[in-house]
Amino acid sequence: MKTPASFSSRHRVVLWPLLALLGIATPSSAETIRLYFDPATPQIGFAADDIKTALEKHKHTVETADLAALSKAGPGKKIVLAAATDKAVASLLSAEGGKPAPGLGEQAYAIRSTTKSGLSYRVQGGDAVGAMYGGLQIAENIQFKNMTEPFNEDDAPHLKSRGIKFNVPLDKEAPTYFYDSRGTANRLAIRHVWDITFDSKTKNSLPWKEEFNLTNQTTSDDGRTSWTATRSEGVFEVKENALFINDKGDEGTYSTGEIDVSRGPVDISLDITSQGGVDNGDYVKLYQIVDGAKETLIGEIKGKDKMPAMISGTASGKKLVLLIRSKVSSDDEVFMMDNVKVE
Repeated sequence: MKTPASFSSRHRVVLWPLLALLGIATPSSAETIRLYFDPATPQIGFAADDIKTALEKHKHTVETADLAALSKAGPGKKIVLAAATDKAVASLLSAEGGKPAPGLGEQAYAIRSTTKSGLSYRVQGGDAVGAMYGGLQIAENIQFKNMTEPFNEDDAPHLKSRGIKFNVPLDKEAPTYFYDSRGTANRLAIRHVWDITFDSKTKNSLPWKEEFNLTNQTTSDDGRTSWTATRSEGVFEVKENALFINDKGDEGTYSTGEIDVSRGPVDISLDITSQGGVDNGDYVKLYQIVDGAKETLIGEIKGKDKMPAMISGTASGKKLVLLIRSKVSSDDEVFMMDNVKVE
């Protein structure tokens, strides 16, 4: 007859691996683990808190210390969070047999494990945010695997500026955005929900594309692709999801906000169609102003040119402003401009 003790021992052999697969902490030998970081850097401090919590769930004792104390650290398990540019920390990593990761970009990180004086995890961040992300990855790894084996990883974000896009319903008749740019939902739903604060860092950034999916008679937009259209006499405004100019009057001017093109050379394009009896006295001209210099003509379309047409060009610099100057001279003459792109 089996005793309760023998029954329990036999089933523990099966139970603990199962609990580990489910991510539930299993009995392990508790240790003292030292955590080194700069507490004056809030991003890194945030990750350190998560690491400490993960270790304590496995019953470990966590001792925290400033990076300055790392040079005097003796043997034993430790975790180090620092910027890759910290030469003292990089030197200590090399002395332990780890490989430094110079040249890390913004928000990137490299995790290196060393075992020379006890298993250690060392995060090198391209900046404070990168070190934070590396620390959070270590915390997650400890949560599921404890600190029992080497862990190495390099990672960097594909997109440095990230966020969440919500399609906000207008009402039951226009429930959300729709691919048809002429649809009620697209024309009437709230276009720029987060412009006030959330989207401020991406305003006038690349890719920059204005499709004029705005209410008829709009003459300016202060959203992600900011612009203004002015004409003292005659029509120069949004109509049917394009920028219209028609009726007698003087030249109309469309001007964008400053577009950030510092990442490198960009391609510029503008689509143009016409209606009515436009002639060679009627025109659409596209100009560029780079870094505050004089405006330079990119291209020109006249009324008798083949339609639809496109003006395209390139630009290099840090800040770019596009100007469209257009004129028609009769009520039945119309230019329609659309898809202003900087990519």
